[in-house]
Amino acid sequence: MKILLLLVLFVTAACTAFAQAAQQWPLNKITNKIEFKGRLPWPDTVRTEAQRQALVRRWYRRTLTNDTPAAIRDFIRESGVTFGGVPKKSCYRLNVMNKDKERFALWFSLNFMADTTGLTYHLFDFEYGYGSFDFGFGDSLENALLPRDGQTHSTVIESFHSSLLTATKSW
Repeated sequence: MKILLLLVLFVTAACTAFAQAAQQWPLNKITNKIEFKGRLPWPDTVRTEAQRQALVRRWYRRTLTNDTPAAIRDFIRESGVTFGGVPKKSCYRLNVMNKDKERFALWFSLNFMADTTGLTYHLFDFEYGYGSFDFGFGDSLENALLPRDGQTHSTVIESFHSSLLTATKSW
């Protein structure tokens, strides 16, 4: 009996930990829109303004976009820049090389504010896009997360979600 009780407690704890690990998209309760807001403290080795801006540019290129330099320049021309010369609009793309040559994209706006202790980030206004050789659509991420005719792109969207969660936790 004790072994059964221990087994039940272990399974319950594991299920609870798994449910907590699967985080939801952060939702602004006022606007009902997905937003990532937070703060990253500067590492001790980053002391000057030039070092801070370089760190932000590297962090952006490594974690928040996989666009080409030309596409990033286009975003800068269209949307302007935020701290570190990073464009105010960004995109993360995923191409699937299957028979349909599917393409997925997540566009979003960003705003960075820096002071001497760290960087405050705000990622918002998310749009999701899908395209193949014969079909495509774009919509707000909030609408894309709703089930559509029994078909979702949940694996791709969750990949974007996981990437953003990782990016917003550390440099």
